[in-house]
Amino acid sequence: MPNYVLPNPKDFNKVWYVSPGGDDSTGDGSKMAPYNSHIKAIQMAASGDGIFIQAGVYEAPHLVLDTYYRSVCFYDYNKKLAIWGENENTVINFDGTKGIRRDANLFEIPNAGTVISNMKINFIPGKSVSYSNAIFRWCNGNFRNLFIENKGTIKWSTCYYNDQLVAGPKATNCIFKCNGRYTSNYSGKGVWLNCVFDYSHGGGTFTNSLQRTITENDSVLKSLPVNLIDTGSPTILDPDNTKSNIGVCGGPYGWGFIALMYKSFIYLNGEYLKLTNCKWESVSDEPPNEILFKSDGMDGHHLLNRLSTVSDVIMIDRVSSVSDKLFNTKINLKKYYHLTDLGLM
Repeated sequence: MPNYVLPNPKDFNKVWYVSPGGDDSTGDGSKMAPYNSHIKAIQMAASGDGIFIQAGVYEAPHLVLDTYYRSVCFYDYNKKLAIWGENENTVINFDGTKGIRRDANLFEIPNAGTVISNMKINFIPGKSVSYSNAIFRWCNGNFRNLFIENKGTIKWSTCYYNDQLVAGPKATNCIFKCNGRYTSNYSGKGVWLNCVFDYSHGGGTFTNSLQRTITENDSVLKSLPVNLIDTGSPTILDPDNTKSNIGVCGGPYGWGFIALMYKSFIYLNGEYLKLTNCKWESVSDEPPNEILFKSDGMDGHHLLNRLSTVSDVIMIDRVSSVSDKLFNTKINLKKYYHLTDLGLM
């Protein structure tokens, strides 16, 4: 799987791991012995921790929060947490028809510092009234790069009871697809930035966002429609330092962007070159254990052919064979990630 741009585990006190092959009873939440459900990881985590839901399909259980009203898919216990997946490869299915309380909502996130990001969530509303089928209930948290889709036959609403909070949910670079099954909010509103809805969002602040039919290409970086490219908030940048895209393929953790985290050196014609600020620059000393490719007597075009066989290849947008070496080669993270797609091979 590509090395996607995702939150860095080093930024958290501790990271708990969730995997389809994990076990909530015998696992300890480590990378080697992950849990099976995000609920177990959230219960074990402390404020300031991260939770990484690895690629796979999860049938999310209902977390029951009281004796009558509340069951949810995500709840942070008022702890400041970061919870993220692997974009479209992490799929959470939440079936509201299986809830045993009055309400079956996706999120109840009271902590304003919590961030839930980078996953696909399929919601099947299962209750009889709008507030019981709301996506966001009692939410102060942050929601980023989520694709949330109504996969049921019952209408959902966006918010419930968020007027009681400071600002309600804050969604950035998310897609909300109701497939024609939407009803108005009973109460509450949110903050929507760089988002795409296929229905009226139901109130709140709507900035650099769109309401229109949602297509498959809206969540595929290499096929992104023109009206989503570089049209987001000017205060938010994509990983390639350009103005953010709208939808899940935009922002610091936009879907489809590949992380340049290691093997950032090449050796060509007797010279070591290091990737710095999207350019190859000469370095005097041999770098340790970070050589992506090593060869002599090869111009830029042939280097591209050779690099195509490297598993963690860095996609190169433009090459120059000036003096038989790469010269200010640009790394373009916004296009395709296979060299053949560029017509250079």
